[in-house]
Amino acid sequence: MSTKHFEMTANEKQMIVEAIVNARKQTYTPERLCDLQKIIDAQYFYWWINDMKVEEQAKNLFHDPFNAYCTGFGGYQTTPLGWAKNAKFCNAFMTSNHMGHNPMVWFMDDTHARGVFLFESHFTYNDDPDELVELFVIYVDDFEKDENGQWNISDYRLIQTKLSGNQRQDTLLAPEDYTIPEWDTV
Repeated sequence: MSTKHFEMTANEKQMIVEAIVNARKQTYTPERLCDLQKIIDAQYFYWWINDMKVEEQAKNLFHDPFNAYCTGFGGYQTTPLGWAKNAKFCNAFMTSNHMGHNPMVWFMDDTHARGVFLFESHFTYNDDPDELVELFVIYVDDFEKDENGQWNISDYRLIQTKLSGNQRQDTLLAPEDYTIPEWDTV
C-alpha cells in the first residue's frame, strides 16, 4: 500500500493554531459547555451519517449554501443536497469507519465557533474488501448557531495530512443526474 504525506499551507496551519490557542484561553459557563457538546455532537453526527449511509440527514446539518474546502480540490461553495449526493454516491462503493479525535472548539462569539478535529478513516471497497484506503485529515469546521439553538456547519474544511492506499477517482463525485429519493422525506 502506498502512502502519501501532504504539507499544510501556511494559512491552513495558522487557522488551526489560532483555533487551538483561543480554545485553550476560553472561560466556560454551563451554557457554553452545553454549546460545546452540541458542536461536538454536530461534527460526530456528520461522521455517523456517512458510516450509516444516511447522508440525506445532512439536510439539517449544513447551512444552505455553505463554503467547503478540501486538499486537492480547493475551495468551492455547495449545498447540503450537493454534499449529500456526492457523499451517498461515494459511500455506496465502500464500507467506511470515520473516527474523530481530539476536538478543540473556539467560540468566536455567542453564535459562531470553529472546531478542530483530528480524523482518521478506514475504508474498504465493497467489491474488493482487501483494497484498503486510510485517510488522515484535520477538519477545521466553522459552526453557526441558529435561532433554535442548533449548531450547523457553515464552513467545511478537510485538510489532508496523509493518505495510505488509493482512492478510486471515478467514485468520488456523483454524476449530474444522481438523485437521493429520501431527500424530501427528511
